[in-house]
Amino acid sequence: MCRCRPGYQGDGFTCSDVDECSAGTPPCDANADCTNTVGSFTCRCRPGYQGNGLTCYDVDECSAGTPPCGANADCTNTDGSYNCRCRPGYQGNGACFDVNECSTGTAQCDTQATCTNTDGSYTCRCNAGYQGDGRACFDVNECSTGTAQCDANAQCTNTEGSYTCRCNSGYQGDGLTCADVNECSTGTPPCGANADCTNTDGAFTCKCRPGYQGDGITCTPSSDGCTLANTPCHADADCQHSGGSFTCQCREGYEGNGHTCSDVNECSASTPPCGLNAICTNTDGSFTCECQHGYHGDGFQCTDINECSTTSPCDQNAYCRNTEGSYVCTCRDGYQGDGRTCTDVDECAVSPCGQNARCRNTAGSFTCSCHNGYQGDGITCNDVNECATLAPCDANADCTNTIGSFQCSCREGYQGDGRTCTDVNECEASPCGTNARCRNTAGSFVCRCNNGYQGDGITCSDIDECATLAPCDANAACTNTIGSFQCSCRNGYRGDGRTCTDINECIASPCGANAHCTNTPGSFNCRCATGYQGDDRTCRDIDECATSTPCDSNADCTNTVGSFQCSCRDGYTGDGTSCTGTLIDSYLS
Repeated sequence: MCRCRPGYQGDGFTCSDVDECSAGTPPCDANADCTNTVGSFTCRCRPGYQGNGLTCYDVDECSAGTPPCGANADCTNTDGSYNCRCRPGYQGNGACFDVNECSTGTAQCDTQATCTNTDGSYTCRCNAGYQGDGRACFDVNECSTGTAQCDANAQCTNTEGSYTCRCNSGYQGDGLTCADVNECSTGTPPCGANADCTNTDGAFTCKCRPGYQGDGITCTPSSDGCTLANTPCHADADCQHSGGSFTCQCREGYEGNGHTCSDVNECSASTPPCGLNAICTNTDGSFTCECQHGYHGDGFQCTDINECSTTSPCDQNAYCRNTEGSYVCTCRDGYQGDGRTCTDVDECAVSPCGQNARCRNTAGSFTCSCHNGYQGDGITCNDVNECATLAPCDANADCTNTIGSFQCSCREGYQGDGRTCTDVNECEASPCGTNARCRNTAGSFVCRCNNGYQGDGITCSDIDECATLAPCDANAACTNTIGSFQCSCRNGYRGDGRTCTDINECIASPCGANAHCTNTPGSFNCRCATGYQGDDRTCRDIDECATSTPCDSNADCTNTVGSFQCSCRDGYTGDGTSCTGTLIDSYLS
């Protein structure tokens, strides 16, 4: 009995491959691809899945040693795949690059702020003349906070985002710097014709000349000594007449007996006239008070300026600390410099990361990430056993873990780089015996003796089918041949030898003309018809009248071809084989 092997279908004499992949119930996992092979099939898990193909389970790409997404993206595992989503401040398709919110218009800065793009974000800083967090900026009243840089002899007026300085009456300049106007030297003297003009800080004085009296604007002749041309008072003294005489008194800011007056240095007094944090400057007949740098006020009362909250003197990557009359700038961690200018420190230059990690310098910091094939926090990196977690090799390959990597080697019967292995068709090298056929299988091959031969496929010997199988019809002769056999129907039969049917020879009329033909299994018989005799093929008429007495004794026998006739004689009646006499004859007898 012949039966097709597994993977084939047919009656055993003829077997054809079964396409298991197109069967009603596919043999592979729902997440695998089925490939039909000769006599079998292979299952291979689709990308994003791992297993033997019969059972496939999802690969969590996000937890792999080398994340599939960029450094600035979050990985989300999905069934059979994964999604990469850029973090806020980045854009892309998984390889994420910084979004310049300042140039795209997505930054939430105030209209009175300057936007500075940073890696993955941005900063907002209020413009000069405004204060706030950058997202909301408000006008700074420099005039009331004391941060305006107006001259001490100028009037400060606050404006939106700034301020203006205007020199006071008696001074001239741009407001930031104001110089005293010498009214006495202008084209039109402000004093009377008989008065002397003396310029003062921000003003002037008019003094009638000796021999005149009045307010300096209007001077009239005087008869007392103070009006004499040779008044004995000092130029910096006032002459006052009294009872026909006069006295000389040094003016404020001067000291002496009136006849001799010298400037008083108010700044060197035991009790300085200016405030604690002010600078005193002596002038002719007076003095000025000006707050020191880092303070603001009228010079008599000076308060500390908090430069950190008003002018932002430090670098954007520095901390500002206000001090009495000044401030200190200190670069933030990850930056270096004097605080006014801070530059990023390249921490990677001193190799802070682990041996099997790479360092990436960032603004003000750094990141450590393990090399491909390692996992950890970047400070400590351990080898990833890719073979146990990722199944990176082909289903028909062996995976060997190595330090920091892995190796894929195709199994025997397959060829490729290990990640992709294709079946080797060993049959191309004719490994089987002379009288055998080779069938390639997944990863191997099968040698099978040709029909008519038996053996292990390497050595095949002829099968005597006639002695073992009786393959021919019972009415045929079997002849063994090399690798096969022949069936020949015996005489009297016809067919292909495996099936033989009896030949009806009688159809060809092999018997004589006067004979009957009877077909028999494998032959036939001829028998002369009644009234004839011979060897069955040649039949001659029998003269029944001469050899026997078939007729009645009262009848005459006449031979005919193949028969005879009996006729009753006169006086008798009947069929010839039996004749009876008539009544007259009976009487006469």
